[in-house]
Amino acid sequence: MTAEPHHFLIRLATVEDADAIGLIHRTGQKQAAAESLPAAALAVSASQYAEEWRHWLRLQAMGQATGFVLVVDTRQGVGGFLCAVPPRPAQRNSWTIQHLYVLPAFQGQGIGQRLQQAAFARMRSAGAERVELLSFANNPSRHFYDRCGWREIAAETLSLYRTVLPMVRYQHDLTDWDITPDKEPSGPMADDEGLEEDHAPYPDGGMSAEDEDESRHGV
Repeated sequence: MTAEPHHFLIRLATVEDADAIGLIHRTGQKQAAAESLPAAALAVSASQYAEEWRHWLRLQAMGQATGFVLVVDTRQGVGGFLCAVPPRPAQRNSWTIQHLYVLPAFQGQGIGQRLQQAAFARMRSAGAERVELLSFANNPSRHFYDRCGWREIAAETLSLYRTVLPMVRYQHDLTDWDITPDKEPSGPMADDEGLEEDHAPYPDGGMSAEDEDESRHGV
């Protein structure tokens, strides 16, 4: 049973959203790549994720963390979220979407694309020319990105809890993106049915030093 498709609001996340984000993160991760993730990753609970997000959101509120988190507010509570981080020095004007999840009850209503479009507008306003994301290669939701204009640019691997996972890197051009405030998206909405993406294991949008050192491009 799906929730009503109307009356939702996309806004910046606050510390008070940490518990909801933690639950969505855990649910989405299991649906996106339960067969691929090592047992240690699957053992992380929703409450553990919530504490990590609470810490990050507090740092962000104090101006000590970069990037942003958007949530979609519905009459039934928070139904999804997106986390994006600005470029590292070597990336120039390319932002990264690290997490994008929509709970099953809210899928198929265009919410995933609305979150994406709101994020694109924010990134473009900050001077971004492109955005990238890293998806599990066997994620059944990858078709969402094909329909939304993402371009597959590389096959990579990610070392997570000492397990090497096959990944796919996507890129989306933002140079022609309309950043008019509060503009309704034009054209047909992509169906976000089945959208559960986990692009990085850590709420700060990055990887641990060990995982970053071990991640590498695939063949």
